[in-house]
Amino acid sequence: MKLKVLRRLAKANRRFVLSLKNKVLKFNKLALLFVIAALLIPHTTGVEAAQDRSDKRIVSSVAVTYKADIVTTKTKKVKIVVEPVEQQVVSKLTVASVTSGSPIAELSSTQKRELVKRAAKAWGVDWKILEAVWQVESGKQSYTYVSSYAGAQGPCQFMYGTWLGYAQDGNGDGRQDVYNAQDCLFGSAKLLAANGAASGDVTRALFAYNHSYAYVELVKSIARSIRG
Repeated sequence: MKLKVLRRLAKANRRFVLSLKNKVLKFNKLALLFVIAALLIPHTTGVEAAQDRSDKRIVSSVAVTYKADIVTTKTKKVKIVVEPVEQQVVSKLTVASVTSGSPIAELSSTQKRELVKRAAKAWGVDWKILEAVWQVESGKQSYTYVSSYAGAQGPCQFMYGTWLGYAQDGNGDGRQDVYNAQDCLFGSAKLLAANGAASGDVTRALFAYNHSYAYVELVKSIARSIRG
């Protein structure tokens, strides 16, 4: 009786092992089919993305647009031919406005001179002194984010606290923008006037602007050289 039971168990075990082997073989075949299918499918990833693609580059202030075309040879090798298709000269603009985000065009020499005279007249100071201050502070930039090591900002280099006391809206746009010469020059004229320039004491006014007698003499020297 025990022998029959053992034989039945052995037979059932063989059937189980055989069934397991068959399942493993089927799984391996299925996996092999997936591998073969993956190898047969052409790899085109990235090629379609490159087709009809435009790439804009800026070189020496000239914007050059390149177009990539796909060329397929008989050997199925893919190469990209890059040809320039458009050129456009980039106009020179200063940094964008902080408030509006619109670009601010650089003022011409004539516009700068007119702006200085208008700001100086508004506060009764010598326009040549005001222009010389602008020249020393930023090279007469129309719009700039440049700050000094001490934190002075804009074309006229105002410290934050000082600008709060002398801020002006010189161009009538409703803003008092320390980064815009059209505003900060009126602020500079106001500062100079409040510290003696309006009554003729230019030295005291310039020293109040920058506590350095070397600065005072430099501004005066530049003012004397201005013609017009």
